[in-house]
Amino acid sequence: MAQKRLAIVGGGYIGIELTKGLDATMDVTLVEPRDHFVHAPAMIRSLVDPALHDTALIPYDRLLKKGTLVKDSATAITGDGVTLASGGSVAADYIVMATGASIGGGF
Repeated sequence: MAQKRLAIVGGGYIGIELTKGLDATMDVTLVEPRDHFVHAPAMIRSLVDPALHDTALIPYDRLLKKGTLVKDSATAITGDGVTLASGGSVAADYIVMATGASIGGGF
C-alpha cells in the first residue's frame, strides 16, 4: 500500500508540530514561503540575551527527515492537492491549512 501524502500549508506553530509529528508515518510536504520559523517569545528574549537569537529562528529544512519543504505560497486547494504561486502544484491525499491568523484594523 502506498504511503499517504499530506500537504501542510503554513509553517506556524501548528504547521511545524504536525510536520514533525507526522513525518515518520506519512509522505509530508510543508508549503511555506519563508526560510525560518520565528519563535516569537524567544525572539523577544533574544533582545535582552543575543545568545538566544539562533534558538528563536528555526530553519524549516531541519524539521523534515523524510518529507519535503516547498518554499512557495499556496494559491488554491483542489481535490488533488495544492496549487502554488509559482505555477506548480503539490499532490496530496490530505491537506491541512495551518496558515494562522492575522489581527488587524477595520473593527
